[in-house]
Amino acid sequence: MPNILVADDDPTTRQMLRGILKSGGHTVSTASDGQAAFKALRTKKFDLLFLDIWMPRMSGLDLLAQLRGQAGLPKIMVMTSDQTPETLLRVLRGQVYQFIAKPLEAASLLEMVRDALASEPSASPIEVLSAKPDWVELLVPCERAVVHRVRGFLKHLESQSEGAHFLHPHQAFLDVPHRRSWPRISPRGD
Repeated sequence: MPNILVADDDPTTRQMLRGILKSGGHTVSTASDGQAAFKALRTKKFDLLFLDIWMPRMSGLDLLAQLRGQAGLPKIMVMTSDQTPETLLRVLRGQVYQFIAKPLEAASLLEMVRDALASEPSASPIEVLSAKPDWVELLVPCERAVVHRVRGFLKHLESQSEGAHFLHPHQAFLDVPHRRSWPRISPRGD
């Protein structure tokens, strides 16, 4: 049975997620802040981490920075109501598996969990090569499973702007706008 850690400072959100995930047949532990989540991750193996961004003592962004480069980490799904491009890019730099906007819906949450747990454990990270206020350049691995994740991140970026996106399921440099312009996609090396 998959082990899932939910890190959120709001007790209602923690209990709601715990109930939904348990109803889906998962073992669930909770943490009320980033420090408690970090401690839990050091003492137990988890398959998936639901991580809120803005928590006391240690934010989700600070936890991502602490975890970066460590082996044996769970897939991380960041959940927040903060959908600003700046926060999304910081999350993406943390090489999270997926970004989820609050409020969460039970049915789609369980579907995302199934997809995340079914995907390859070594799913390649999406890397932020550079970013400016009006665009971001991503290195996207040549894997079909990654395309869905990139589209999810772009969808959240676009919700903050009027742009649209187009993706190819191959490795590419993506100039992704998040302010009123269109992306450029070119094969790596062009």
